[in-house]
Amino acid sequence: MKTRIVTAALLAASLPAFAASGQDAVAAPEFDVASVKPSPPPQSGTMFMTGCRMPDPGRFECQNTPFRMLVVRAFGLDDFRVSAPEWTTSEKFDIAAKVPAGSSPDQVNLMLQKLLADRFGMVAHRETKDLQVYLLTVGKNGPKLTEWKDGDTLPAMTPPPAAIPGGNVAGSVMPMQAERRVVMGGSSGPAAGAATPGSAGSVRFSTRGGVSTMEVNRMKLSTVARMLESHVGHHIVDETGLTGFYNFSLRFAAGESAGSAGVIVTRGSSGEPLPPLADAGSEPAPSIFSAVQNQLGLKLEAKRVLTEVVVVDKAERVPSAN
Repeated sequence: MKTRIVTAALLAASLPAFAASGQDAVAAPEFDVASVKPSPPPQSGTMFMTGCRMPDPGRFECQNTPFRMLVVRAFGLDDFRVSAPEWTTSEKFDIAAKVPAGSSPDQVNLMLQKLLADRFGMVAHRETKDLQVYLLTVGKNGPKLTEWKDGDTLPAMTPPPAAIPGGNVAGSVMPMQAERRVVMGGSSGPAAGAATPGSAGSVRFSTRGGVSTMEVNRMKLSTVARMLESHVGHHIVDETGLTGFYNFSLRFAAGESAGSAGVIVTRGSSGEPLPPLADAGSEPAPSIFSAVQNQLGLKLEAKRVLTEVVVVDKAERVPSAN
């Protein structure tokens, strides 16, 4: 019992101030001005950006971002630590806000909390839940991964074809810092060529005909674990003990989270998107669990963990007028 209490206390301490619940007596910081509106539906075969970013210290922007992910960003949590109504996954919004000069990242998150409370009437609270997570471990026969070596190069970032045959394709590209969590919208770092310490790796993801393919270059497994979370529906903890950067390909059966018609592309600092991956093929695809074990030599093992979460009690589906 003592271990469970200590674990919960440590997790509670990691949560930021809970401005959106109205429990904080100190006035929360807020954006100088903000526009919030529902995102227009994407058209099949077109490219669009998704996620939140700060293109410069004075601007905060979100494009085509599900309400749930706005909550995740506002509280600085992993997705699995947010409990929200089902509609918050499908309803998406665009935000354009002016950030007061000198604001820190934590203050910007608090501003987003206040914005969600003011414009969506969001009410939320904290509680401790016994949640299922997955441990990513090395299989009994060892990993089947190719370690990144000095002199290896990242895939060239070239424009995609004007149209993708076959339809019902969802593909995404996430250039990112090797140590950073995948954040839709890209990050700094070279787009191609030899990588240097701290430079970007790349992920190329595509779904076609119920089969997902993922091509990873220069990534830590702790980062890969985060990318796989949406495909298993639970948080993944990297316990492989493997600390290098790796290249690999993964092919598995697509779940509901794999996407829908159209092409989803995020861009790196070069502004050029990667082309979609090749056709995933006609062979039946294994589950994500079998694919990780047989193709990567790793395992996903279920475990229950007492965890502090944010629960969204109420929020309006339509924001108040700008």
